[in-house]
Amino acid sequence: MGDSTATTICDISDDVKEELKKFRFSKSNNAALILKVDREKKLIVVDELIEDVSLEDLQEQLPSHQPRYIIYSYKMIHDDARVSLPMVFIYFTPRDSQVDLQVMYAGMKVALQKEADLTRVYEIRDLDDLTEDWLKEKLKKLKRGPAPLDKDVQELINAAVEARKRAYIPYSGFAVGSALRSKTGEIFTGCNIENAAFAPSICAERTALAKAVSEGHREFTACVVIANQEKNYTAPCGVCRQTLIEFVDKDIPVYLAKPVPVNVLITSLFTLLPAAFIPKNFTPTPTNQDKNLNFK
Repeated sequence: MGDSTATTICDISDDVKEELKKFRFSKSNNAALILKVDREKKLIVVDELIEDVSLEDLQEQLPSHQPRYIIYSYKMIHDDARVSLPMVFIYFTPRDSQVDLQVMYAGMKVALQKEADLTRVYEIRDLDDLTEDWLKEKLKKLKRGPAPLDKDVQELINAAVEARKRAYIPYSGFAVGSALRSKTGEIFTGCNIENAAFAPSICAERTALAKAVSEGHREFTACVVIANQEKNYTAPCGVCRQTLIEFVDKDIPVYLAKPVPVNVLITSLFTLLPAAFIPKNFTPTPTNQDKNLNFK
């Protein structure tokens, strides 16, 4: 159906909370507060605080094979010579880092973002991408405002909004609608369906997926989830994430919105479920299968 909070894998240390407060009000030029996960203590701790450092120089200070969180205060000189100090949250997650580390860092990203009270959040996978030109381009896009969603995305969102109206929710009262676009361009919708025994209840995302697969569609390009939480967007629950990823070879966008979709949070399936267990992790050897049927 959807989970409303980030996965709590470890805690944020008091030192980090204090340093974040100081950093927010210091207004330093090109300063970096680097944070890391202490696996033994299960804490997010301060790794290093560096003053007056360019992003290019910061590359040399970061481990190339371990994730890090970076809070960066950037001195931005505008075209009209104005100077501003935007603060950004950079999530560095190298592709070759250990799987358990990727899971821990991904699971705490949202909680740390809320603690830091930052909205400019950017992810990089390769240290070479961490440059001033890269950050300038990101901030310029933010200044221009979000680009309007493509018509295909708007169509998918509207389909999920309508599906939500048909939710069967006599017990929770929490309605969810979902829509999937198949590789052929067709849209499949679903709503959550509750049951008095609770266990047989099914989430909106899996309802949409079941409809699509039963019609012969096994490749998808986008997913939408619509629900009404006052302060948060509703992402797919863990079971839905695992079920969806069964039918996705390449990452797909996941659009999260409310019933009146003024704003849309855009994430991706691989971001929601890092280091997922996927079909290629093993080769099944089923017996008694009908050779005339395509099981994959």
